[in-house]
Amino acid sequence: MRLRKPGISRPDAPRTRRRRGRVAGYSRRSRARLMERLAQVRTVDVALPMFTGRTFPDLVPPPAEIPGMDDRFWKRFQRRFPEAGVIWHRELKDRKSGETVGEFVPHFHEMVWGVNKYFPFKEEDGEWVRFEAVGNTLRTHIATINDDGRKTWHLQSVQTGLEDSLGEWWRRNWYEIVGSGEWWHYYYGGYVEALQSAHAVRCYLTKPMAYLSKEEHVEARKASPYYMGARSWGVRSPENIPWGDEVSMPISQAVFYCLRRAAAAYISKVSGRARRFQSCRVFVNQPADWLRLSSYYARSGIGPAEFSSERSPPVPHREAVFQVPRSGPLP
Repeated sequence: MRLRKPGISRPDAPRTRRRRGRVAGYSRRSRARLMERLAQVRTVDVALPMFTGRTFPDLVPPPAEIPGMDDRFWKRFQRRFPEAGVIWHRELKDRKSGETVGEFVPHFHEMVWGVNKYFPFKEEDGEWVRFEAVGNTLRTHIATINDDGRKTWHLQSVQTGLEDSLGEWWRRNWYEIVGSGEWWHYYYGGYVEALQSAHAVRCYLTKPMAYLSKEEHVEARKASPYYMGARSWGVRSPENIPWGDEVSMPISQAVFYCLRRAAAAYISKVSGRARRFQSCRVFVNQPADWLRLSSYYARSGIGPAEFSSERSPPVPHREAVFQVPRSGPLP
């Protein structure tokens, strides 16, 4: 829900477009834009997206190679699933174990729409992974680097039927792109999870910024060679993502303040902390309920307070914008 003033219309004024500055990492404003984008997605009467993740092996590739790996992976994904839409998020996480323990390295998460969990297989013959059908079975061969530094091939899995799964495809192709040669990276480098609640994923992708606000963590991330100042999130093939319908309605100044007080009470109830705020943008789970609440305030006869002749006249109207992630009329 977003509350805003109408502004002044000047059709004869020259239109200037401000140029945004260079990306400096995952800031609070970047997180707010990601939350606003996720709030525009329809989650009712549509299939929930798949939640995916990708990480790197113990020996992380050089920073200059990571953007190319990510680009090649998405080009391969779009060729295999042309009707898919993706919202991706990149973050720097500190390693908990291994040779690079304590270092901040890239970690990717995505929400994927328009892809079934199971689909007909397609043969793959790569440098590190081979996927083929033998009779009525599907066999996966992977190559690893042994202790002598030689590449050896292993039969990783045999499954009956001729249907591939998104989780296996994701794991195989990310392993092929990175080319680490480490068996554990094949098993744990990529994963796919079927969502049960869209709210849980939104909370994870837009996790609290408390740890980012600590000075030592901010400095450690900026000191990392993988802090490239690249975009922290983005959208791929937005035409394949089920967006919600935006509903706008003009409201009086009194209704504006009633809605803002209700939003402050809602935030205090959810977060458990009393809070006063000047922002007029609130992320809620049921925008249709807030639309009905604003209609109730408007029908109840709440109007602007009486103004004397010595005081300046009130602002006549403001506007409430609701992103309703559902199809069909409101109940």
